[in-house]
Amino acid sequence: MALVGALPLGSLWQLLAGKLWEDPRCAAYRYFAVSLAERLRELEQSSSLDIGDALSKPETQPLLLSAFETAAKSIGEKKLEALRNAAIQGIFERSYPFDLSVMVFSLLDRVTEGHVLMLHVVANRGGPGKAPLYEMELRQVGITTEMRRTSDTSLMAHQMTLNEMILHDLINMGLVGTRLEIGPVHSWSTDPSRNAPARVMLTKKGQLFIEHIFPDSED
Repeated sequence: MALVGALPLGSLWQLLAGKLWEDPRCAAYRYFAVSLAERLRELEQSSSLDIGDALSKPETQPLLLSAFETAAKSIGEKKLEALRNAAIQGIFERSYPFDLSVMVFSLLDRVTEGHVLMLHVVANRGGPGKAPLYEMELRQVGITTEMRRTSDTSLMAHQMTLNEMILHDLINMGLVGTRLEIGPVHSWSTDPSRNAPARVMLTKKGQLFIEHIFPDSED
């Protein structure tokens, strides 16, 4: 109730009462509100977290409002899970400086479910003792056995193109970077896939982002 009362959104009461299910944005909003409230209740019961104290701080309301606005525009359970984790750590547990939380919420407003999934794949393959994935391998993310078996390869080609665009987005946002593995090269091919392969890894910014949104990530 304290969480709900902190938001200057009168319609939230109707939403939690189940009266605004028609709009898909409200479904995402409701899912986020309920999962956030449940997690906060668990934390309050198992630790010394004081929700009332957190809500009384001046920087809480703008961050919380930003989180709910992003939730209303989000599609995908993984994206909403990342947003909830960022809200828990950045707003209530204060695990990170305020400026970093602002940056994370700004990035979460830009990324899609596909971006979050690819970041998770990159993070889990970049830990100690694990070689980072090649750029070409990341183009296969989300491609199922059914896609490979179908006689129409257009769906798989579309997914690979989408993954390539998502990877470029993550590079442009500074969340991942590439490292060429250059060995003996006798001649360069016009086919880029036959030249020196590039591995993809999290940047420092990407690592902080992942820690914020997936605190239990394997990396």
